[in-house]
Amino acid sequence: MAIRKKTIIGALAVPLLVLVVGLGVLQWRAKSIVANFLSRKIPNHMALAYSNIETNILGGDVILRDIALNISNRDTVLNHTSFTAQSLKINGLNYGQLFFKNTIYLDALTLKEPVLRYSPFNHHQKTGHTKKGIVGLLKTIFIQNLKIDNGSFYLFQEGKDSIKMAVESYNLMLSEGETGPMLITKKIPLSFKDYRLEVRETFVDMGTFETLNTSKIIISPNDSQINNIVLATKYSKEKLSTHLTVERDYVDLTIPKLEIGELNLGFKSDRFLVTVFESRFYRPNLEIYRDKRLPDNLQEKPLYSRLLRELPIGIDIAKISISDGYVAYEEKIEDTRKAGMLYFKQLDARINNIDNTGENKERTRVRASAEILGDGKLDLDWGFHINDPADTFTMSGSLMDLDSEKLSTFLKPNLRVKAKGTIDAMYFNFQGDSRESKGDMKMKYRDFRFEVLDRDRLKINKFLTFIGNIFVNDGSKADEDGFRFGDIETERDVTKSFFNYLWQNMENGILNTLTGDGKKDT
Repeated sequence: MAIRKKTIIGALAVPLLVLVVGLGVLQWRAKSIVANFLSRKIPNHMALAYSNIETNILGGDVILRDIALNISNRDTVLNHTSFTAQSLKINGLNYGQLFFKNTIYLDALTLKEPVLRYSPFNHHQKTGHTKKGIVGLLKTIFIQNLKIDNGSFYLFQEGKDSIKMAVESYNLMLSEGETGPMLITKKIPLSFKDYRLEVRETFVDMGTFETLNTSKIIISPNDSQINNIVLATKYSKEKLSTHLTVERDYVDLTIPKLEIGELNLGFKSDRFLVTVFESRFYRPNLEIYRDKRLPDNLQEKPLYSRLLRELPIGIDIAKISISDGYVAYEEKIEDTRKAGMLYFKQLDARINNIDNTGENKERTRVRASAEILGDGKLDLDWGFHINDPADTFTMSGSLMDLDSEKLSTFLKPNLRVKAKGTIDAMYFNFQGDSRESKGDMKMKYRDFRFEVLDRDRLKINKFLTFIGNIFVNDGSKADEDGFRFGDIETERDVTKSFFNYLWQNMENGILNTLTGDGKKDT
C-alpha cells in the first residue's frame, strides 16, 4: 500500500516538477523571447529602444520601460516621426484566445506619458508602395480596457512658425477596443464600446494669419465640453495691415465654454461626418476690425448656404444655442480718424437644422436677438436651404427704441454723416438669393434728420445737409398707427460678405421709407 502511494505521488510529482521547471524556464526566457519578437517584427526603417522588459508568464503581463521609437522613410535615413513613453504595460494576455481563436486578447493596455512628434514634410512615400492600412495585421486584437496617461502630441510644419499643432497633455480611456484584418483598411480601423478623452492646452496654427487655442477639451459619446476657445489674428490691428495687399478682417474670438450633446464621428462613403444633437455656446465675444484703406478683395464671397454645402466634411447638427454673446465690428477709413464701431450686446440665438448631407430637406433657421449700440433691441429671423444651389433665403425682423444718434459713432467716421431722431419701431421682411433681394419695411420714427459733415468731420456742411433733408420725411406724415412704409430692392455685390448684403438691404429700405411717399403698397 505504501509503495502504491509513493508510486502515485511520484507519478504526480514528475509532471508537476516538469511544469514548474518549464514555467521557470519560460519566465527566465520570456524577456529574450519578447525582445527577439520585437527585433524581428520591427521594420528596418524603424528604430526601437527601451531600458528594460518585465514579464509575468502566468498573468500574461509585459512591461516595457523608457521607450524610444524613431521612424524614417523606407528609402532614406530622414526621420519624420519620433515617439517616447515612460512605459507600456500589457495585462492579461489570454493564451486560449491566442492559440485557438487567432485573437490577441488583452485585459488592459496602459501607455504612460507618451510623446509623439510628427513632421509630415519629411515623410516621403516610397515609389511604387501601395498603402494597405496603418499596419499589416494577421490577427484580431481585442483590448478590454485601453488607457493613455498624460500623453502629448506635436505636429510640425516647415517655415517660421514650426509648430502646426500642439497638444500639451491628454488622457484617453477606451473600452472593448478591437481591430484586425477586417477593420484595418477602413477609414476608422478601430471599433469600441465607450471612450473618454480629456485634453489640456491645445494650439493650432490656422495658416498665415490666425491661431486657435483651447485650455480644456472633454469628449465622450453623450456629453462633451470645450473651455476657453480663442481664435485670434497673429498680429495687432496695425501690424496686420502691413502684411496685407487686400482687405482682410482682424479677428479676436473667445468662447469661455462650449457644450456638445451626443457627438458622433464617422464616415459616410468617403466623407468624414460629424453628427451633433445640440451645441451650446456661452458668452462668446467676437471683435472684428477691417482696414478699409487697403484695396478691396475682389474674390467672390459665397453665402453661408453655399459655404456649408461645399464643406469637405459632412455635418448634421440638430440645434445650436448662443447665450449672452457680444459682437463688435470696426472699420478704419482714414489715417487720422478713429475707426467707426457697431456693437451688439446680450446676443442670444437659436439655430436649427444645420445639415449638409443632402438627406434633410428642411431649411436651416436662425433666430437671434441683441441689444444694438447699448440702446435699441434687434430681432432677426433668418432661414435658408443649405442644399439649394440658388442659395435662396428669407430675412425678417424688427428694431425697437433706437436713438439714431448712437448710430453716428459708426456713420460719422465712415460715411461723413450724423443722424438725429428716434426710431421707435422698424419692421422688415425680404427674400432673395445670391444675386438680388426684394422686400418691404415699415418704420415709426420721430424728428429724423441727417447732418452731412465736411471732409474733416468737424463741421456740418449746411448746404448738403439742407439738400438731403428736403427729401427726408421727419415722420409726421404717417398712417394712423404712426408708421411709414417703404420697399426694399437690392442687387448684391458678390465680392462682399453676406452681412454687407444684409446691411445694403436695410439701408435701401430705410432710405426708401424716409424719402418715399410712405404709403403701404396695395
